[in-house]
Amino acid sequence: MSRAWDQTATFPTLSAITPPETFPALAPIETFAEERRIAARLMTVTPGPRRTSPMTGDGHKFCPGCRTVKRLTEFHRYRATPTGRASHCRDCVLAYQRSVAARKRADRETVTTDRADVARMTALLAEHERWEEVMLSAD
Repeated sequence: MSRAWDQTATFPTLSAITPPETFPALAPIETFAEERRIAARLMTVTPGPRRTSPMTGDGHKFCPGCRTVKRLTEFHRYRATPTGRASHCRDCVLAYQRSVAARKRADRETVTTDRADVARMTALLAEHERWEEVMLSAD
């Protein structure tokens, strides 16, 4: 069943998405719009179930960072979440922020050390060039 518009179509046709033997009971497609509707329906991804909040009923919440259940007062407020609290407790957030600060500090020290090495190497190179000029001029 060849159609003229199949040759110029810029979207995937139903036959390109699924082989015809996959749906033997599928009625023949009569119109271009009908084929596009079916293709769109087959390409649509349905979302999975929404994750439930890790709150317990007694004003406590689970922290995935330290894997403990803590009081809600130990979590920062965050309105965008269903619970109104951050996902990680204050202690885990503080530990994370400190580790990031330490990593950045180490990176800065490495750059400073690299700059000192470059300055020292530049001074040695200049001294070597001066020595070569003296040696060459003596000849």
